[in-house]
Amino acid sequence: MGMLKGKTDLAKLRRGEHVSIKHAIWAKCYECNGFGEGGVDCDVPSCPIYKYNPYKGISNAERP
Repeated sequence: MGMLKGKTDLAKLRRGEHVSIKHAIWAKCYECNGFGEGGVDCDVPSCPIYKYNPYKGISNAERP
């Protein structure tokens, strides 16, 4: 699958570097999704950024 969306963005944010809003959302989803352990739909539609989740619609069955 390669690198999951948000990993490099989270590192940039932690260093205090600027990232776009889209990449900040990816970073939060990466962090919330278990730092790469998940990479699947978080299935928390009550999350305010859920509709921007880069993993939305990906199930565990679809992961290698």
